[in-house]
Amino acid sequence: MSQTDGSLPVSPARRRRHARLIEALAQLVAECGRGALEVYEPIAAAPPGQGNIPVSLRSITMLAATAAPLLDHAAAEDNARWPDEADREQRASRGTFAARAVTAEAESVLFDTEFPPGDTPGDPSTVSLPTPGQAAALGLVDAGDALVTALDREPDAIPALIRDLTGQHAFTAEEIQTAAVDSLAAAGCLMLREAAALDDPSTAAEVCLSASRLFSRAVTAASMDLDSDNDHTPAGGDQP
Repeated sequence: MSQTDGSLPVSPARRRRHARLIEALAQLVAECGRGALEVYEPIAAAPPGQGNIPVSLRSITMLAATAAPLLDHAAAEDNARWPDEADREQRASRGTFAARAVTAEAESVLFDTEFPPGDTPGDPSTVSLPTPGQAAALGLVDAGDALVTALDREPDAIPALIRDLTGQHAFTAEEIQTAAVDSLAAAGCLMLREAAALDDPSTAAEVCLSASRLFSRAVTAASMDLDSDNDHTPAGGDQP
């Protein structure tokens, strides 16, 4: 958090806080387009009767190898640029994780009371319930997925969704946003790897463009001000 002219600390706008990550995601959107163009341009330029048109998958292959490290480096750089914010977010996340773990522990005790060992319903081979820590982590993933779904289907419902998820202090808006971005970015990276492994160039280009859409949605998730109760500086301003 920054402080100027003796004023109270002010959190940066989310576009500012995650500027390097957003930049990297936008770069991946552009590079996915270039990778697809290396396939489509030679096909479009070839005479109608030409067969065996040479195309290149080099950009797609390189992109599949470099996308994840690029995003990891960008996120680390954002944390280094805003160390006080990163520290505050980590402290808040530890608190919400602990709260979710306590809730999961209580639910586990209740389940064990209702269904003692040997009386568990269902098939005996059923997978065991997650530990409180695992349940707490999975809960955050589910919250991020809920935000992704709302981005696609009901963007107007996002404020109510965030209020609902943060209302019991089980999540912060920041960590829900981060979970959504991570989910979309990871899916995009996996899709690039799928594209690089394909033998058919046209299909590889199509999958690469699908990855581009995921990265584009991640930009939206990363740049939204989900917590409207916080005081933020203007997204485009120089004020930290």
